[in-house]
Amino acid sequence: MKKTMKKSVPHSTEQPRRRWWLRLAVFIVIVLSAGALFAAVAEYVERASAKPPGSMIALQDKSIHLDCEGSARAKGAPTVILEAASGGMAASWGWVQAAIAKEFRVCAYDRSGRGYSTGESRGLDAEQVAADLHAVLQKAAIGGPYVLVGHSIGGLYARTYQARYPAEVKAIVLLDASHPDQLARVDGVAQRIQQTSSEYTMLSYAAQLGILRTYIGLGGQMDFDGLPAAQRRDMAMFWSRGSHFVSMRDENEQLMRIYAQTAKLDGLGSLPLRVISAEKAINPEWEMLQRDQLNLSTDSGRTVIAGSDHMSLVFNRDHAGQVSRQIIGFIQAVH
Repeated sequence: MKKTMKKSVPHSTEQPRRRWWLRLAVFIVIVLSAGALFAAVAEYVERASAKPPGSMIALQDKSIHLDCEGSARAKGAPTVILEAASGGMAASWGWVQAAIAKEFRVCAYDRSGRGYSTGESRGLDAEQVAADLHAVLQKAAIGGPYVLVGHSIGGLYARTYQARYPAEVKAIVLLDASHPDQLARVDGVAQRIQQTSSEYTMLSYAAQLGILRTYIGLGGQMDFDGLPAAQRRDMAMFWSRGSHFVSMRDENEQLMRIYAQTAKLDGLGSLPLRVISAEKAINPEWEMLQRDQLNLSTDSGRTVIAGSDHMSLVFNRDHAGQVSRQIIGFIQAVH
């Protein structure tokens, strides 16, 4: 009797592979969902418990966080108004504000849709920022004259405020400030604006999934780590939220308009102006534009903070201390 031989069937790996990819997909969904839930719960708890220093000033369609410290030692001395860099807020000024408060009244605030402030960040150009700040100061009864200190893009906002309300401004300090001619005089600015907007969008997604909150919570390095504890805590809280990076993207997408608005501004005449710059310039063109800002006023001077970079001017204790002393000395001379 002839014995039949069974043919061996090649083992198929298709189904095991499908099961492996399915398990991986389920695992990824679970991890992302857990991260998003963690971020949402943490933000809910923060909003219920975190109290802003200073006051919340109600405007028609928003509430603006305003934090004022100190008082003027000399009669009739100006109030110092701090205008933060892009992505910055009142907390950014932790070292600088505390030092200036020993001699003058000094106020920092969060722009609309940023930090503790509510309202829209989309469409917030230089004219609207100046109008919001003016309304806040009027409603809070913070009288002038003012010395405006603008860091980075805050310099453009400070100049716009002075152009709109010249009688209220006694002097201006441009702290490594942006220049309205950057778009025209520096190659690649428009491309970098577009690229940065995409980066902020990705960071907003990362924050919504709890990635940034986990990174910061585990001690990941941030450039604001050198701030005093209270201000560092506020910065970490807001930089863990997707809404913060949405506000940064919205501000970044207004840059072309902001440059165009401020490029039309007149010079400052004889208004006292102090330009304070970082030693480590962002690029060679930035250094050139820093020097160019001296031409805005017939009463201008410039100081370069040794060893500093663009953000260490406010985040690094030593560099911020030098900045504060420069501002105090400048105001004393002006007053």
